Amino acid sequence: FAEFTATGDWTPGPLVRFWPCSIRLACAADYLQAFLRVERHDDVPAPQSPPWEHVGEGSIDVVIGLHLYSDLHNAWLPDVGIGLGAWNVRVWTTGRAEAVALEQELDFSTPDVPHGPERWLLQLWPDADFVRRPTAG
Repeated sequence: FAEFTATGDWTPGPLVRFWPCSIRLACAADYLQAFLRVERHDDVPAPQSPPWEHVGEGSIDVVIGLHLYSDLHNAWLPDVGIGLGAWNVRVWTTGRAEAVALEQELDFSTPDVPHGPERWLLQLWPDADFVRRPTAG
């Protein structure tokens, strides 16, 4: 599986937000990198065991391709087999409390953004029941 890193989301709000074509994850710490793992499944994946915490589930319509963004980098194009079309998404996280505690001890005099203990898991599988809405125009 592919594994990527991303930095914190500075906008307060829910941990996971779903839009028709995107997902936004709110990391616990602003100045630590969180690990992100993206998995493609053919069917509904099995639930994760602790320490993973289920934080959201929804669907997205991939119309251009799967792109991952963070506050520090341009888009990544992960090759994990997520093609165009509708996908169910289940989101898991772990290490959030540890990331908040660690951030309190950071040395901000260095320009580096260290890796933190926070981890995210996105599990995607095809959404056979999705109906694409017609676009205006």
